[in-house]
Parts: sequence; C-alpha cells; structure tokens
Amino acid sequence: MPSPELPHIFAGVIAGLLLLLAVYQIPTKRVMNNVMQSQDIFVKEGIYPMALPLSFSQLDNYTDALILLESGYDGDESLIDKALLNYHYEKMEDGSNVNPYHTIIDDKFEKTAEGFQSLFYPRYWHGYLIFMKPLLFLFNLHQIRWINFFLQSALTLYLLYLLYHKLRQMFIPYLFSYGMLLPTVIGQSLQMSDIYYIALIVSILIVNVGDTISQKNYSSLPVSPQVISII
Repeated sequence: MPSPELPHIFAGVIAGLLLLLAVYQIPTKRVMNNVMQSQDIFVKEGIYPMALPLSFSQLDNYTDALILLESGYDGDESLIDKALLNYHYEKMEDGSNVNPYHTIIDDKFEKTAEGFQSLFYPRYWHGYLIFMKPLLFLFNLHQIRWINFFLQSALTLYLLYLLYHKLRQMFIPYLFSYGMLLPTVIGQSLQMSDIYYIALIVSILIVNVGDTISQKNYSSLPVSPQVISII
C-alpha cells in the first residue's frame, strides 16, 4: 500500500523544481556584479577564517564562494539543465579545478573566460539558490550578512517570546543553546544560515501549531487541561 506521504513528497519535488526554474530566469549580470562586489570579503578573511577568537567560530568561505558562483552563473545551457545541474565557473590549473574560493578571489575572474571552466554539481538539490539568486540581484554579501543578522535575531527573539509564554521550561535551555551557537558567526555564514533558518522556522511552527493541537486534544477529553497539567 503506497505511503500517504508520497503525494506530499512528490508535490514538494515539483514545487522545488518550479521555484528553481523561476529564479534561474533572473538576469545574472546584476547578480554577478554583486558577487564581485563581495570579492573583498574573501580576500580579507581567507578560506576558513575564525569569526571570533574561538576555535569553534570557523567560517566556511569555500562553500560560501561556491554558493555565490552558482548564483551568478550564466552559461549557454538550457534552463532545465542549469536548474538541475547547478553550474559554476572554477579556476583551472594543470588541467584540474582549484576550488571556488581561489576562483572568486582571482583578479581575472569575470574579465576573461580563459583559465576558467564551467563545472556542474548535481549531487544535491541546491535549494538555497531560490533565495540567494534574488538576494544577490539586490544586494552584495556585505549587505546580506547584515540582513541575516537582523532577521535571525528577530526570529530568535520571537521564538524566545513563544517559549516563555507557551513552553516556559524550555526557555532557559534554548537561551543557553542559542548563545553556544554564536549567532554573530551564523549570520556571517551562508551555509550555516540555511540550516539555522530551517531550525528556527520549524521550531516556531512546532511551538505554535503544537500548542493549538494540544488544546484541541485536551478539549476532546473528559478531564480538563488543568487537571492533566497537574498530573
């Protein structure tokens, strides 16, 4: 018997594909201009910098450079190919690709195609491009990091507000865990921000929706919620 979740999974796959097809129609010239305006961040910070003088505050500029290069790619492939295969340019030396970080800091990048080759990365669904391509159409990485910091802070404060009023026993543990995550570091990392947004939004939904479901379940029981809470 087919799983009842299969239609939802299939719908999610179709929605993800359509969204990628949509953002791949965004003009890439302006996106690439903002990518290159972000070049100085990588030059200054290096490939695996420490955002704070702590061993666990390391950023991954290798992956962030890859995200930016994929966002700004503008090859001759078909729309469906680009959306599914996730092309990007990389610097070549001795017949092998170097890596995205060394590509994005190269002074020749964007000026000439010589020495750079288009590579594809179809192993994963690169869903972050649904957000990164529109963001890079409007902002460079400097500005995106500030947007990240303020948006993540606002969502975190809202979650803490929800926990305090609806699930107070989790308020202090979450506050401690949030501090250990080093929020200023997360806001500077595109890769870590993806995961943190998912965790934040899902947590907010769980607290909100879970509380509503609990109240509905309690109301259908012969014993009042107050008695259950005492038990």
